[in-house]
Amino acid sequence: MKTLVVGGGPAGLSAAEKASDIERDVVLYDKDGYGDASDRWNAWGGFVGDIGKVRQLNGDEEYISEIDELIWNKKNVNKFKVEMDNAATIDRRKTERLWAQRLENKGVEIRNKEVDAGKVISLSEGFDLMIDCSGAMPISCKLNNIEAPSRAATGMSANIEGDFSDFYGQMKVFPFGRDYLYVIPQSESRGTVGAGGPRTADLGEIEQRIKKRCREEDIPVPEDFQTRLMPVAGGRSYPKCEYTINDMTVRLAGDATSNLNGLVGFGFDRACEQGEMAVKTDKVSDSYPKWLKKKYRSSRLQKIMFDRVHDELGHKFIVKLLGNLPGTTTHRLIDPDSTLELLHGLRESVYHRS
Repeated sequence: MKTLVVGGGPAGLSAAEKASDIERDVVLYDKDGYGDASDRWNAWGGFVGDIGKVRQLNGDEEYISEIDELIWNKKNVNKFKVEMDNAATIDRRKTERLWAQRLENKGVEIRNKEVDAGKVISLSEGFDLMIDCSGAMPISCKLNNIEAPSRAATGMSANIEGDFSDFYGQMKVFPFGRDYLYVIPQSESRGTVGAGGPRTADLGEIEQRIKKRCREEDIPVPEDFQTRLMPVAGGRSYPKCEYTINDMTVRLAGDATSNLNGLVGFGFDRACEQGEMAVKTDKVSDSYPKWLKKKYRSSRLQKIMFDRVHDELGHKFIVKLLGNLPGTTTHRLIDPDSTLELLHGLRESVYHRS
């Protein structure tokens, strides 16, 4: 069996590693590469909600910093805190470089080349399985008339040097119009600052608003931003995450599935999980879309409901609602993987209160 992986972020690296573990021939294409001069997107994906779920990061502790709590700030209304039992930030550029080196040592062939739709067709003749981790607009979808995600936002983010000592060990979220500004310190002198907006938003306007809000909150002000399309839960149906090109099975993972981000809006651990499962379920037809549905239908519904409440009632209502929950609001209550985990989170919240 030969496995092709397109896109070398966390989903693609996880898929390549899993395929290598089960003794497949693996080729990974990534347009940016992993060398010292690589322009990898270090401004994205640096937050890991549950480091314990990402077994591939074991041994990379040098580039990992713990996050103890998420603090949601809103002037003149209640703040609330989310205990992050096992959350962390990573230096994504260095972490992925080590990961890629480990894969090459295991025999994975890494090609630092861009792949387009025509290249996918030619490659399909030599591979049995393709894991497409090429982002919100996956390359392979162009060959199957699969539309762009129906629900998506525009994201702007920057990884910058500055004084993050007052934020270190925390992740902070600030209301930002109808969206949110987040601050994720990686150390006391470096962090990530970013925000989202509608897909059709004016990027220059978002940038100026981010800078203004940073100055108001005494946050280091970024100058150079990276921009990307950010799929929102519910943007692509589960069956469209698997199809065939010629005789090659194609599975989407990561941003391509539009099932990546939960309520807190970050999905590194989910990307790794999807990359693995896209390979593990290869021998059973339709099993990967069924796994996606079983795994994420609860969080997708929660995200859709949360967004509708937020759109109708705004930040103030959300912050007051969550701030007035009994006891300590835990991570599993804010971003549960399942209804059962949501119930466990509620139970923990009540338990902390007593």
